[in-house]
Amino acid sequence: MKRRFKLWIRSSVPTLLTMRLLSIVAAFTLLVGSAHAVTYNSVFDPTDFTALDSGTGLTMGAGDSITFNTDTLQITGTIGGSAVSFSNGAAANSSGGGVELSVFTFNSIDIGTGASVSVTGNRGLVLASQADFTLSASIAGLAGSSGSTNGVAGLGGSGAEGGVAQTSYASNPPGSTRGNGGNGAISVDFTGGVGATAGVGYGGGGVPLGTGIEGTERGGGGGAYGGIGGDAPNNGGDGGVEYGDAALTELYGGSGGGGSQRQSMLDLTTGGGGGGGALELVASNRLIVGADLSLYGGNGGSGTNVSTTGGGGGSGGGVILAADWVTLNGVVDVSGGDGGAVQQNSRTGGGGSGGRVAVYADALTAGSSDPLASVDLSGGAAFGDAMAGADGTYYHGLYTFDAATNLVAMEDAHVATGNLGADRDNNYGSNTTLELKHGIESNDYTRKAYVKFDLNGETYDPNAEAIFKFTPVEYTGEGIDSGTLEIFALNSGFVAGDGLITGVDELGFDWAEGDLIWDNAPANTETQAGFDALDVTSLGTIDFEANDSTDLGKTLFAVLPNLSDFLQSDGTVTLMIAMKTQEGTQVLRIASSEYGTVDYRPQLELSVVVPEPATWVLGMIALAGLALLRVRRKR
Repeated sequence: MKRRFKLWIRSSVPTLLTMRLLSIVAAFTLLVGSAHAVTYNSVFDPTDFTALDSGTGLTMGAGDSITFNTDTLQITGTIGGSAVSFSNGAAANSSGGGVELSVFTFNSIDIGTGASVSVTGNRGLVLASQADFTLSASIAGLAGSSGSTNGVAGLGGSGAEGGVAQTSYASNPPGSTRGNGGNGAISVDFTGGVGATAGVGYGGGGVPLGTGIEGTERGGGGGAYGGIGGDAPNNGGDGGVEYGDAALTELYGGSGGGGSQRQSMLDLTTGGGGGGGALELVASNRLIVGADLSLYGGNGGSGTNVSTTGGGGGSGGGVILAADWVTLNGVVDVSGGDGGAVQQNSRTGGGGSGGRVAVYADALTAGSSDPLASVDLSGGAAFGDAMAGADGTYYHGLYTFDAATNLVAMEDAHVATGNLGADRDNNYGSNTTLELKHGIESNDYTRKAYVKFDLNGETYDPNAEAIFKFTPVEYTGEGIDSGTLEIFALNSGFVAGDGLITGVDELGFDWAEGDLIWDNAPANTETQAGFDALDVTSLGTIDFEANDSTDLGKTLFAVLPNLSDFLQSDGTVTLMIAMKTQEGTQVLRIASSEYGTVDYRPQLELSVVVPEPATWVLGMIALAGLALLRVRRKR
């Protein structure tokens, strides 16, 4: 048996570097001590928890149903017509101690279409798989519910934030009224009561200011999380304040919207919407999300009576998706709830803000070419004179637990046919960027990129996958541009032949960036986007929108399914990038190995293999354990 571990030397944010080493000391600890649940911020490592199943994994199909109780740490339901019950979930804290979540771990998880999954309880839910994780059914109980008339507040989803607005957090342990909306009420000035209440949670929406007739006919403020909540108009409740961070260092949930007030007639007041909950889906290998995840904030209460006052919308919740490879085919909805819509514009409620979504993945694919299209971060709408809630946040980092050795490219350059072919013999090996373009006419002005990695001296598994990573840093040219990149790998055993023109020899796999030009580039062809099909393997395509500047600085990935298929006899691997299709005239530039920001340079992630300790080492560890036990007994 082999044990696989990785070491990250790169992350989307420089402060997110982490290292996890394997040693004999660590092995000894696992043998004679109790394991400690290790987390990176709020990302939990599934292998640090005991699987609840007996090795069969959690498998559900149509008609099966289970409920996760995050308070009692139990699972109940029916699978295959038989009742099931698990009672050994774990309550675990984030590494910063800001949140306490309920972790349910299995050897593998496959929840199919037609299965029914729900969650109840105050803690947020963590579902962890020690292998693959496929989710094709939605999870109920995580969204906030809407406020209603008679001052009734909406309830927060499991894991919503339970503290006091702008004063304190209550996510470790979670509060029993986590993320609920505020109650609508009659003004204290007329009844001697407590008046309307603010939404629950650090970002809870506020209540109307003042007392008396002029101060009470007002709506509640929107809850906040990933952005600020919307203000209610005309001295109504203020929107809540933003909290947490985009990386979800602490996996908080959303907060509730504020309740509305009137000077009389309680039935015409409305409650605020509840905040969305907190959810983490984490897998040691691959995570496929094929269902929608609903953690939206509830709408503020509304009404059609001319005297009704509107409640504030709740904010969206928090979601972490973490795995080596994340595929997102559903929609993650952490949108804010709408402010309460009523007849008078001055009495409407503020919208809740969007929540937060963080994806930690070595490779990320989505049903849309842009993962952001699969995430709803929008703030809740507002009506009349109220303010809408701000949008939430999206973050993409690398999976820290299952990290690897990362190599920076040793050689790279692009080749070009621009200026009606005059650039064919130009060399760009010293450039700080690699240019990509699909020529508009024939192959004219086409640019393709070559990147080479030297694996000599590295310890890695040649039969495992590797991940090629590169980063766009600039778009140049005129017009709105979009297109598709295709990534290729030079097949193992490549033999150079003739170049593209007479008198020029094709370079071999030992090419150097200072020698590379269009006519001698390995496996190059005169086509705008292709290479010699006998010499290369396509690793897939990536769509892009060149006018979307948010893609700049975002790492793109291509997976080499078996490294040995592309490993040359000199210990190098060559990868190529071409613009398969393109609309417009822009040039896409990616960082080269000479680029100033080291984290943006092309990298190849290798899977490191560490053999299990030899028999004599295990024997020494066992003897050491016995000796330790004897010493303890003597004491």
